[in-house]
Amino acid sequence: MLYGHGDDIYSSKREVAANFSTNVWWGTPYQLLWNHLSTQLPLLASYPHPSAADLGNVLANQAGIDGNRVVVTNGATEAFYLIARCFSRRRAAIVVPTFMEYEDACRLNDVDVSFISRASFFEGKLGDANLVWLCNPNNPTGEVSSAEAILEIIGRFPQITFVVDQAYAAFCAEPPIHPKEANCFPNLILVESLTKCYGIPGIRLGYLIADKVQCEAIQAQRMPWSVNALAIEAGKFIAANRESFEVPLGELFALRNKLMNDIAMVDGFEVLPTAASFFLVKINREGLNAPQLKDMLLSEHGILVRDASNFRGIADTNHIRIATRSSFENSLLVNALKEL
Repeated sequence: MLYGHGDDIYSSKREVAANFSTNVWWGTPYQLLWNHLSTQLPLLASYPHPSAADLGNVLANQAGIDGNRVVVTNGATEAFYLIARCFSRRRAAIVVPTFMEYEDACRLNDVDVSFISRASFFEGKLGDANLVWLCNPNNPTGEVSSAEAILEIIGRFPQITFVVDQAYAAFCAEPPIHPKEANCFPNLILVESLTKCYGIPGIRLGYLIADKVQCEAIQAQRMPWSVNALAIEAGKFIAANRESFEVPLGELFALRNKLMNDIAMVDGFEVLPTAASFFLVKINREGLNAPQLKDMLLSEHGILVRDASNFRGIADTNHIRIATRSSFENSLLVNALKEL
């Protein structure tokens, strides 16, 4: 990680009352998971499966695909770095603005990086890339494109490998690319995260879905036991109890819509459109930028927001990213902005 990320609560010297910097789901029934994991502590006395294939088979079975098409990883981030390692000394195009970890992974693995707009992607203007990265729904903008439109582009360029990061699919209404659809595209790698929609970033758990040949190449690049026993068990438990962990989109969108409207009513703040539960806010106040606003909200109100300045493709320091929280927390943010 070269450029930082949201949810940097560990760096704060003051207690955080409301954390809008993370787009991880905050409504997870944690006690349900904690109660289960507390009964699984004897697993710590034994090695887990070296590649977490037992969890991979569970996820594959639920998706209706073969187990050899799933690679379980230490968060989606490990998947990004493993993929980049497979394309060392080749060329990648990243659709921006977006999450910086794709670029970090490529640069650390000697992959030549170029950047294209979302419009260029859908126009098929991909340059000379061997590998293309697309976040859908996109972080930080919340923009989402249909699975049909993305697959049409992927089908047109069979010589290019496409990585589609679907970590935020649970936070928008547009259906993501289904693993079964990916069966028809050997040049597609889907990256999924259990961190975001199930609210477990501390466990570090993600997975990728790809053609068998791609999965074998990726598995060959990883170290054994990168996913620990409790993470594997957490994944199995969530998979077996998905209904209890589903994000209530209707409720979340109602909270988001009110929050967006309330912020838009505050002078000097422009709320940008989104299809997800998080969104960008442009600061239109003279003498105030995103780093300053972040520091002020934290020091004066204990509120943490995401300074969006380090997202590639955002040209200035005047944007913050907000992730929808509870009604009470949302009101804390709105009132704090009004007091500025």
